[in-house]
Amino acid sequence: MRKFTFVAGLALSMLAFAGGPALGQTTIDNFSLPAQPAGGTDYVTISGGLGASGSLVQSGVDAIGGTRVYYAQKTNSDPASFQVGLNSTQEFRQVANPVTAGRSKLLYGYSAVNNASLDANNYTAGHTFSNLNLNVTGTTGVRLNYGLGGNASTGTITVTLISGTGISQQVSNVTLPIVSAGNALLTFPTASFVVNNPAINFGDIDQIVVSMDGVPQGTNASMDNIQFAAVPEPGSIALLGLTAIGCTTGMYFRKLRRSKRRGGVIC
Repeated sequence: MRKFTFVAGLALSMLAFAGGPALGQTTIDNFSLPAQPAGGTDYVTISGGLGASGSLVQSGVDAIGGTRVYYAQKTNSDPASFQVGLNSTQEFRQVANPVTAGRSKLLYGYSAVNNASLDANNYTAGHTFSNLNLNVTGTTGVRLNYGLGGNASTGTITVTLISGTGISQQVSNVTLPIVSAGNALLTFPTASFVVNNPAINFGDIDQIVVSMDGVPQGTNASMDNIQFAAVPEPGSIALLGLTAIGCTTGMYFRKLRRSKRRGGVIC
């Protein structure tokens, strides 16, 4: 019976380690498609004065929901154009170098957008939705990579999540600073979204908006690998599995040593 207990415990531990549910990441967008030639072609170009804006809906992409929306708005009056879109290294790029300045948004769960609403950061009025219906309960939140080139700068990235579209929309957002030049990782915690709106439903995320603001002229900015992060992380699962195996094995051999000292047999 004890032998069975050990074997069963070891088998269950191995199952937890190797055969449990796969808890990989849920990718929102890694900008793999469409593939860009040198220089990039999928850009929104905004010309005009302060406040000029525009958008592009891109379908058939590998982003979540199959639709990616670019939005951009000029934030200074320089007559040069401002661009956002994919570059040849397959990442989202906000091109404000050398003299223009602007802000940008990436939107998921939309099939058409209203620029006037986006000018006012309104993500629920005037748009046509293509609900994502994502269940992302049990995640740490949203994370993404960003990079800044040109002048060292400051700015912010905001992630907005919307649940309950078509019934009772709940909107929550989290804003984090971006600083200096180079590349970095930002994580927008689930708990922070809940604090900002306790009614947000992570079992039904319908729209996602990622906004980049406050990056001054002379700085090119990029974003890549936007994901929901899973809990526990795969490394934590492996650690738990190994710990369970170690504990079960240790218990068995301690019992075996005690039995031998007593002259007994484990069977």
